[in-house]
Amino acid sequence: MFVVMNRLSAAPGFAERIEQGFAHAAPGMRAVPGFVDFRLLRARASAGADALYIAETTWQDEASYQAWAQGTAFARAHSGGGAGSPLTATLESFDIVGG
Repeated sequence: MFVVMNRLSAAPGFAERIEQGFAHAAPGMRAVPGFVDFRLLRARASAGADALYIAETTWQDEASYQAWAQGTAFARAHSGGGAGSPLTATLESFDIVGG
């Protein structure tokens, strides 16, 4: 199994948009070959602090993730980012070795 965690940070006013975007996109992931599971985690934050999320996807293997990440569905889903975006993201990947 292969896990990808995308750490997302944005101004508090942008939090609802993040949650709505993932709620809309998550059901479509079920049809992606090699996809296993998705979770969106929201950090407990202080008033006025940036919104912090972890978008966690689990895949059967890294090849399945790479095939999706290099495809058109990924490009469409991530087309709103880039310079000027109120969202910052850090991507990390892991192999499941126990549990």
